[in-house]
Amino acid sequence: MKISCPNCQKIYNINEAKIPAGVKTANCKACGHPMPLKGKTPAATPVIKGKDPAKPSAGAPVINRACLYCGQTHALRRDRIPPGTSTI
Repeated sequence: MKISCPNCQKIYNINEAKIPAGVKTANCKACGHPMPLKGKTPAATPVIKGKDPAKPSAGAPVINRACLYCGQTHALRRDRIPPGTSTI
């Protein structure tokens, strides 16, 4: 797949098979600008070895949020989020 940086127009040839599932952007090596990787589909929730994302740690209330950019899911303990926080 060919992608080009929207900032500096550098062109890259990328083997789609080597792009990890769920990755939607890559940074340009020339200018550092993020480039969208079109055609990739988000992966299912990644499983970290030895951890079950569905189980809260130490009985604390947990909320699950997915990153809008990369699709990775995070289990966040409510007691660790400051009061009045509107974005994470």
